[in-house]
Order: sequence, then structure tokens, then C-alpha cells
Amino acid sequence: MFDFKCDNGHVNEKFVDSETTEVQCPDCSLIARKIVTPVTINGGDSWKETRKWVKKRESHMRATKA
Repeated sequence: MFDFKCDNGHVNEKFVDSETTEVQCPDCSLIARKIVTPVTINGGDSWKETRKWVKKRESHMRATKA
């Protein structure tokens, strides 16, 4: 799962292989380029923290598209 951002500022998540660097933006059809979005791990079970971050990120993405 990677984040991509187009020149219009739309950020979308896509499940692609690690070699993919560009996709078509689903909001405006421009080329969206892969961006780096770090995941903060606060100790403990990193898999659990990553799943929690993904759910929070998905919620944020839905809220910003509305």
C-alpha cells in the first residue's frame, strides 16, 4: 500500500508493487507520483500499530474527499 499525489494535490492510496512510481489519479486523471508517508511505531506490537495507523489513514482519506 503506497500513497500517491498528483499536481492538483489529491492524495490517494493504492495497492501496487514496490516498483510502481506513478499511477493515474482517480480524482482528476492526472499522473500521481509515489510519496513517502512514514509510519510511527510507539513500541509494542508493530503489526498492531501499523494496522491501527492504516485504519486512521483510511478514515482521514475518506474525510478529506467528502
